[in-house]
Amino acid sequence: MAVIMINGREFPAPDIGGNLVVATNVSDGKNANGEFVGQKVGRDQYKFDSLQWKMLDAQTWAAMLQEFDKFVVTARIPDMVNNRFRTGCIQETVLLHLSSLTRTVFQPCIRTAK
Repeated sequence: MAVIMINGREFPAPDIGGNLVVATNVSDGKNANGEFVGQKVGRDQYKFDSLQWKMLDAQTWAAMLQEFDKFVVTARIPDMVNNRFRTGCIQETVLLHLSSLTRTVFQPCIRTAK
């Protein structure tokens, strides 16, 4: 099973990196006693960033770039919290550098009724 799947297409695993981060937004922070006060706001954000490949052929790199050029981008990445893969839609701009994918943030896809 591929580590990275974008819009249903499998791509090679990165040679370096692949930082998995789960960010939780909260309404407040800590009080004067250092105790957390507040509540979780919204969903957790899963990030899979700092991916680097030592070498990708031009055809594979072009295919990756073309997938991110589409209006809706669905990605499947490892979910370290639940020990499975997670599929979701990318919500932020994905910055594609010559040999890396960075700041990939996604949440569950929201389907709208026609």
